[in-house]
Amino acid sequence: MAMCADTWGAVRDTWREQYGHAAGSTTRAGRCSRRSTHPPGELASKTPFDALPVPDALADLVVTCSALERDAAHGGAAGLAEMERVCTPDGLMVVVWPSHLDWLSAQGFTYLSFPGRMWMEFRDPEEAIEITEIFYPHAAAEVRARGEARVEYDVIGVNPPRDLAFKVNER
Repeated sequence: MAMCADTWGAVRDTWREQYGHAAGSTTRAGRCSRRSTHPPGELASKTPFDALPVPDALADLVVTCSALERDAAHGGAAGLAEMERVCTPDGLMVVVWPSHLDWLSAQGFTYLSFPGRMWMEFRDPEEAIEITEIFYPHAAAEVRARGEARVEYDVIGVNPPRDLAFKVNER
């Protein structure tokens, strides 16, 4: 999933206003830290929350999208601890589409919500149509008729990822 630049820009700007510097060395979530000994690149993991296959303090920015919840089966305290382990000191941990805001707030996370229109950006219109047919078949005809690589969440009828909770890693 790609987070639209406007959303990431708002996260970066909020971070800069509150802490005086931008989060990390890049505007693409998931990249390794400049301070990391790991080669730069995109990182993604489909492993359990409590066993990410990466070294400590690897990334300036650690993001989970619509997955981490307070229930142990969905990460819970062990998942948060793993995010902290992987995140550099003073790095940023972000939960996109957060659930249980009270639990995250008690863990030191700050909630943000971004107004405005949001979209998914695909490689080209053909990819937009293909993915929409698989995951949002009710919207496929509209996406096909528009013929654009950018598909607004309103078109597919899904709540956009405008909500997030973030925390500075203080370890």
